[in-house]
Amino acid sequence: MLGVRAHRLHDLAGAPDPEHLAPATTPVNVRLAAAGSLLAGNLAAGNRIGHSEPTAPFAHSRSTRTVTLGIPHLGPNGLAEGWLLRELGQAHWELIEECLDQEATKWADGAGRPLYATFVAVSLEGTLLANAFLGARLTLAARVERVRLGTFASRCELVAAGGARLTAELISVFVRRDRPADNQSFVRPDTGGTLARGPSPSRSSCEMLLTHRGLKNVNANQGAGSGTTIPVVPALDFNCLGMLYFANYPAFVERGSKGQGGPLRSRRLFYFGNVNAGDGVVARRLSGSTSRDSVQETSHLSRASDGACIGVCETTRTNNGA
Repeated sequence: MLGVRAHRLHDLAGAPDPEHLAPATTPVNVRLAAAGSLLAGNLAAGNRIGHSEPTAPFAHSRSTRTVTLGIPHLGPNGLAEGWLLRELGQAHWELIEECLDQEATKWADGAGRPLYATFVAVSLEGTLLANAFLGARLTLAARVERVRLGTFASRCELVAAGGARLTAELISVFVRRDRPADNQSFVRPDTGGTLARGPSPSRSSCEMLLTHRGLKNVNANQGAGSGTTIPVVPALDFNCLGMLYFANYPAFVERGSKGQGGPLRSRRLFYFGNVNAGDGVVARRLSGSTSRDSVQETSHLSRASDGACIGVCETTRTNNGA
């Protein structure tokens, strides 16, 4: 049986070593065949994801699709962020399935316990956020890379016919529940912290992981204090796995800010925990600044039950008062 070392959820994203902060080399343009997936040996041995060999091949996959925007895809200020995050998240998970040559429903550790590819960092930026219109046709191109064993980073480009563009980056790690049905007990199987062979992680992925680590250290004890307490409604906020869905975290930020502000320019989300049914989320503003054309704000999300930080959100909006 493979050994598992428990890391609490706020330790999920270990930052790459400084020597790996160089820009990524030229991307691989040919998807690896199933024989080259990082877990080929483990899959053949029993369809388990565990302490994979450090010499496993570099994993990479890519996809392209088109979307015609309808009412479900749009909000009052452009793209509907909830739909966008769900679409990007699904693309990310499907590409991991291709890399591993294994369906997500079969992801498990060496002891057969279910594993979930949980997001630790997501960024959205581009003019398309606020310049999307009914009937517009978008092209979504996505690729995923294995940053280290158990950690995957995807980059998605959405381009409209008129040239408006959006760039998204998502980073996930594999976790499991240490206690059944307890969203405060997520731990990460030990992968030894080994970086993947192949092209170096992109500078932006490294920066996001380093930011995640820094925010974890700064915000670990900042959950208490004033803010807006928002009840969690599982029927609206949870996914089918019984977790607060990553795409719904921004909704708590918006409810906490009372929906103030102009069209979205960029959003960076860093995830540190989850909540159980019957709990609540406290949303509060950490800092902000205003210029002639933009408003920037950093928001903090914590569990109402114990004040633990579950997320930090950095938002830039158009200044409607400009």
